[in-house]
Formats: sequence, structure tokens, C-alpha cells
Amino acid sequence: MLMPALKALTSVDPTKPKKWVAWVAPPFVPYAPALQQHGVNIDRLLMVHPSRSNSSRLWAVEQIVRSGSSAGVLAWVAAADDVMLRRLQLATEDQMCWALLFRPVSARQQRSPAALRLKLSRNETATRVEIIKCRGGRPGIVDVRLDSKLGDSTVEASC
Repeated sequence: MLMPALKALTSVDPTKPKKWVAWVAPPFVPYAPALQQHGVNIDRLLMVHPSRSNSSRLWAVEQIVRSGSSAGVLAWVAAADDVMLRRLQLATEDQMCWALLFRPVSARQQRSPAALRLKLSRNETATRVEIIKCRGGRPGIVDVRLDSKLGDSTVEASC
């Protein structure tokens, strides 16, 4: 689901300055050949491994966004309070930087200023995308099935 966004964020535009897509504390090493196969320019990816503390991860995300050097940030964080989430939202809007926080399911019950909140789950035949919050839209559920023979996906939506 992220590949089209990563491809767009890492594309080379000679009229614009070079910007990074930072990955903060990814739980696994990204597999470069798969990223390249989907058109992601891996020369524009930056891996950031702050100390294990959640506060250092959030600090790193904020500094990356505020620096203006990144087109996007993907970050794996355990928790974030309302104040930090609001600071990140304002920073991303100010710098026009795309940000995605991967948080535990328990964070679903917490408030967030995020424009879009999703919960992903997997069953035997599809990936379920539950839209928890969508600014200007309404919550809903989308099931995405991948046809392995064609590499195409089928989307079924319900609200």
C-alpha cells in the first residue's frame, strides 16, 4: 500500500532540491530489491536508528521534519501524547512533509490530530484497511485482495 507513495516521494525532479524519505526505527531492515522493483529510488532513503527510548524516536522525527530536508518520514513509535502529535502535525504542514507513524493497536483509542488514521489487519484472503478517521470523509472499511497471478489488486469497500 505504501509503494506508490514511496515511489512518488523518492522520484527525481531536477527542478526541486534533493529530499530524503527518512525511516525512523524500522523494526526490520528494508529489502532494497523489492523497493526498487516497485520504483522506489533507494538513493533517497535515509535510515535513522535513535536509541531505543520512545522519546528519542519522537525527537528524531520532529527534527527530521523541521529540518526541511525530507519529503517524508516513516516512524515506528510506541506512544505519543497529544502535545507531541500536535507538534508533529504542525511541523509536517509547515514543511509540507509527508509523515506516517506506525503505532500499536492500543493507540487507536487515543485522540490524534492526524488527518488520516488507519488500522490494518490481515485475514486469509485480504488485507483489511479500517479507516478510523479521515478529515473531510467518514470512517469505513476497505478489503484489498491481491491477485498473485496478475499482480493486480481488487478493492471492496463498505461503510
